[in-house]
Amino acid sequence: GQVTPADSLTMYQFYYLDALKSTSNWSAIDQLLLAHPELNTDERFFDILVQVQIAKGNYSQALAKLSTALADGSVTLAKLEDTEHWGALPQQEGWQQLLNQARLQREAALPQIREAALANRKNSPAPLFQFPDINGNIVRLEDFRGQIVILDFWATWCNPCMEAMPVIDHWMRTSMPAGVKVFSINVWERDPAGAKALMQARDFHMTYLAGDREASSRFGFDGIPYICVIDQEGNLAWDHAGYSDDLADILSFWVQELKGQEQ
Repeated sequence: GQVTPADSLTMYQFYYLDALKSTSNWSAIDQLLLAHPELNTDERFFDILVQVQIAKGNYSQALAKLSTALADGSVTLAKLEDTEHWGALPQQEGWQQLLNQARLQREAALPQIREAALANRKNSPAPLFQFPDINGNIVRLEDFRGQIVILDFWATWCNPCMEAMPVIDHWMRTSMPAGVKVFSINVWERDPAGAKALMQARDFHMTYLAGDREASSRFGFDGIPYICVIDQEGNLAWDHAGYSDDLADILSFWVQELKGQEQ
C-alpha cells in the first residue's frame, strides 16, 4: 500500500529484468521486452537496458542507445565519464566520438547552467550553528566570517547524497580555490557511527559535522541532499536541493561569483 499499482508493476519489472541480467537469461529478457515494448522507451529502464546490451556484447546497440539518450538529455557527460560503469564499452569504436559529442553539449549548456545556479539569490543571514566534528570538537559558523562556506546536508541512507558527496570531494581536490570551507552536515541519520566511519573510510575532504534535529527547519529544507553556500558576510546566498550532474559546475559558479564580488 505504500506505492501505486502502476509503480509497483514498474518496480517488479525493473528488478525482474535486473535478476535476468545477472543470470544471463537473455531469452527471458527478449520475451519480457517483446511483451512490454514500452520499457524500451521508459527512461527509468534506460541504464539497465544499456547494461544488458553490454553484457550480451552488443556494443553497437549500446552505443546507439547512449547516443539517443545523449541527444534527449537522459545521459550526461558526467555519467559517461564514469567509465567503470560502462564495462568494455569505452574500449569500443565509437565511444570517443560519443564522449566528444557529450563534451560539446556540456560546453554549450554552461551559460544556462550558470544562469540557473546564480538565479534567485537569497542574501539573508545564514542560521548560526555549532556542531561537533568527527572528534567531538565544536565548530561554529560565525568563526568562518570572511570566508565562503559551503554546507552539504546528508545521511548515509540517502542515495542521492551518496552520489553528491564524491562529486563535492572531487571538486574540492581539483577546483576549489583558497578561502572556501566545506562542511558535510549529517542529519536525519539512522547510523551515526556508520556515518563517521564512511567519512573516514572514503577520505572525503569535506569536514564532517553532526547536525541536530532542528537544522532542517532553520535552513528551510525538507529533503536531502541540501547544499547551500554562505557568503563572506555570513549571508545565505544560493542553495540547491537534490543531486544534479551539474553539481561541480554549480559549486564553481557560486564561488566564482562570490570571489568576483569580493574583488
